[in-house]
Amino acid sequence: MNRTTALTAALLFAASPVAASEPVATLSQAEGTVLVNQGEQFVTASEGQPLLAGDRVMLMEGARASLVFADGCVLPLAEGSLVDVPAVSTCAGGLAQAQALGPALAEAEQGEEESKPFLQ
Repeated sequence: MNRTTALTAALLFAASPVAASEPVATLSQAEGTVLVNQGEQFVTASEGQPLLAGDRVMLMEGARASLVFADGCVLPLAEGSLVDVPAVSTCAGGLAQAQALGPALAEAEQGEEESKPFLQ
C-alpha cells in the first residue's frame, strides 16, 4: 500500500461512524447536578457515563465532576461551567472549551426530576 492510499484509508476510518462513536472519556466523581448533552438536549448525567467528542457537560452551582480520558488523563471540571468534550485528552494536547455559566443559569432547575430534560 503506498503512502497516499494509507493516508486516504486512515482519513476514511477517522470519518466513519464507528470511529466517531467511540467514547473518548468517562464522567467521574460526579456530585451535585451534572448534566450532559449528547446531541439533542441536556439530561442528568450518571457516574461512569461514556462521553464522545463534542458532548457538552454542564455543572450547576455546587456540582463537581471530572473527565477521565481513555489515556488516563483526568480533567477536573469547575462548578457553574459548561465544557465541550475534546476529541483528544488535555494531557495529549486537546483543548477543552469551557465557559462559565451565569449565577441565574447555574442555579436554575436544580429541583427538577432527574429524568426530565433540562435545556436544548
